[in-house]
Amino acid sequence: MSDLPIRVLCLHGHGSNARILKAQMAALRHELGHQFEWVYVEGTVPVPMADDLKPYYPEDEQTFAYCDLGDQQSVQHAFDLLEVFINEHGPFPLIGAQSGSASLAGSLFLKKARAGGDGKPITQGAVFFSPIMPVEYHTFPGSKLDFTEAPNEDAGLISIPTLNVWGSNDSIHATHAMSMSKLCRSELHLDVIHANGSAIPGAGDEEALINTVHAIRRTADRAISAF
Repeated sequence: MSDLPIRVLCLHGHGSNARILKAQMAALRHELGHQFEWVYVEGTVPVPMADDLKPYYPEDEQTFAYCDLGDQQSVQHAFDLLEVFINEHGPFPLIGAQSGSASLAGSLFLKKARAGGDGKPITQGAVFFSPIMPVEYHTFPGSKLDFTEAPNEDAGLISIPTLNVWGSNDSIHATHAMSMSKLCRSELHLDVIHANGSAIPGAGDEEALINTVHAIRRTADRAISAF
């Protein structure tokens, strides 16, 4: 790796905020050291706190999303804001996106891939934490976030180096994560599967933490080497 730190654009999940994501990533950031610079961006749409965060954070903490994933106009506005931020404050070799923001980033990667030669990826690589499938596959029956499987021709469309970090016992994100992995180019993709639900691996699970650290470093190496 270069002597310069690798800049990572960090997007929190639905019903979270930049401060919470920074706290959730504290052990990862410590282990990865000064080789990485983490840039956290707050969502702009106020939403209630995610249920899995409520036991750990004050109930009056303001939490956000980047868009309403069920509203195409809101999604497009979030695309535009994300691209403007990257153009003004980038480049970012990696994006680290959690839950609903992984859905947003994945959709933007797919949009760029489908644009062909004019569709340069927004970043050189991506780390998805407990991802939700990209927007175009959502079905939204009632209040439960379900999705349709991507067709075979979409396999590998996300052709940059990618990493999925997810819990095998995560009742919300596990099926999304498995299907998201199929959208990523297999020879450039890694999965770290742990047993901590939707949590980002931390000090409480040293094996999952170290596996994630190694996988992030490998993904960063691949991303930088590919461009």
